[in-house]
Amino acid sequence: MSFEEFFNTISRWIGPGPLRFNLGDLARLNPSRFYVENVRSVLNVSHSSARTICDTAVRQGVFIEGIEVICPDGSVAASVDRIEDLPSFVHCYTDDGTGFATEQEIAVAALKKGRYFRLAQP
Repeated sequence: MSFEEFFNTISRWIGPGPLRFNLGDLARLNPSRFYVENVRSVLNVSHSSARTICDTAVRQGVFIEGIEVICPDGSVAASVDRIEDLPSFVHCYTDDGTGFATEQEIAVAALKKGRYFRLAQP
């Protein structure tokens, strides 16, 4: 199922009128990694509605949810499909105060995690 087919289906579930989305914005989504905010922006809905749409898509097998570990500088240190598959430690680069980045091993438990989605293969 394509993004367009999925969002048309979601539109019928939500009612009363169809969701309005820009096909150009939809086409720019990376089907391998997108976020609730991308869905919110494309569909012009609230964050809560976009989260519900993503959760529904995961339950319906249209999206696959992943978990990512985010370093203090905002970069993604690790991505997995299941939280059980997260490593115990990751490597992040941090500013050592001299203007150079130093690689540090940081416990995953101490870092922020985020959700991302990808379009399931038919």
